[in-house]
Amino acid sequence: MTCIPNVYEEEFHQIKDSGLEFVTKMPAYESIKSSLYRHRNKALGVPALPKTRAEYIVPEYINKTEDGENFTIFDQDVVDDSDEEVVEQSESEYQPTECSSNRNSTDTSNYSRRSSEIPIIPQVYYQDNEGSSSSTHNYAISKFQHQSNRKRIRRKHTCLFCDQNVGNFARHLERQHGDELAVQEFLSMDKKSLNRKKMIDKLRREGDFCTSSVVPVMNANKERTEYIPCKFCRGYYAPQSLRRHAKKCYFNPDPSKRFNAQVEGQTLMSGHFGPTDILRVSGLLNMMRADNVSLAAKTDPIICEVGRRYIRSHKEKHLLLVAKRNMRRLARLLLSVRRITQNNSLKLIDILTPVKFKVLIKATHDIAEYDEKERTFKSPSLALQMGTLIKSAINTAYSLEIQKTADSHSKNLENFKALTSLIETDWAYEISTEAGQNLQVNRFNKPTFIPLAEDVAVSILVTF
Repeated sequence: MTCIPNVYEEEFHQIKDSGLEFVTKMPAYESIKSSLYRHRNKALGVPALPKTRAEYIVPEYINKTEDGENFTIFDQDVVDDSDEEVVEQSESEYQPTECSSNRNSTDTSNYSRRSSEIPIIPQVYYQDNEGSSSSTHNYAISKFQHQSNRKRIRRKHTCLFCDQNVGNFARHLERQHGDELAVQEFLSMDKKSLNRKKMIDKLRREGDFCTSSVVPVMNANKERTEYIPCKFCRGYYAPQSLRRHAKKCYFNPDPSKRFNAQVEGQTLMSGHFGPTDILRVSGLLNMMRADNVSLAAKTDPIICEVGRRYIRSHKEKHLLLVAKRNMRRLARLLLSVRRITQNNSLKLIDILTPVKFKVLIKATHDIAEYDEKERTFKSPSLALQMGTLIKSAINTAYSLEIQKTADSHSKNLENFKALTSLIETDWAYEISTEAGQNLQVNRFNKPTFIPLAEDVAVSILVTF
């Protein structure tokens, strides 16, 4: 016997192939699935669900043991309460398993027989050998028993217009902000319209995004810092989910256009890149990998300004990689300082002080992978270049600070000068000397490969 979904597909395609005009008005399978299974269950003789608890039938072979003694004891309060209706279940609970089209009639008859023989017991208590029923165990065998007693917790979202945390977002907009143009636009639509639902969702997500309230669209077991917003609807998604969502986002004007959704989302989170920003125009932002290092670089104004200065002074396209590398190295230094000080709110300008000089030394050892026992750097070239990058960041911060204030003797300017002096005098003793020696030893120990005679002969033939 053919199962219901296959029957529906066959009939639908027959009508469609015949060229009838009313084929577009045929109901969808999901809307008539319950009715189809209800008629099939009636034709096969499948018993209907009991309406009251008194209608539960317990077969005799379950009530008695082999010795003829009572095996089950019923809760009289449950059985006598015949007026209380049983929680109704949908007819789809009794639907046969959706099978392939080669299922025969024998299987169907077996299903009907098994369904009529399965007892449904509301509550059964086990009786001990001594006749005591004090130890009660709930042996409800009905899988249709309603067990969901959990209370639904509605997530609150921040309103875009009044910055309040709201539970029922659509009702709040309708009652409190009916004079807003965006609210009036979706109020003019039908309540069952898909466009109305999408517009409410976008207002809800934009409110969370503008107030930095990370409320994920989909529940996931991740930290709040791991969610990335969609650049079209401003909804927060996990990195893997964002890639799939961006392709089919309702507000995506060109789904066929390829782009990196995670990189665009991180750029959107930084919030200080205008349409004419040289970092955006040059394409440097899209070149950066979407990870915590790039996010720290994009959200720090000093690191971004270091990248802008380098791009303005180097117009060659291939030097964009150098600018990206410098920004990521400064971001790695900042993240290392945050781990050492256990302060995730630090910015680069906060650590450019003489008090943080030892912390900068320790962070440089961390990112260059310094071995204290062997007194060697795993990346000595990185350790050598970090001093130059830190001085470049100090010069950038000094320039920005002196443009903001007319006082040339401010505390920040004095700190920048003092830190520059410390780097010029003490950086060599702390970092540069050992890193330079490690680099020379690595070059000396690097094996030299001499080409074979056959390789030389081939190169000469290719040259001439």
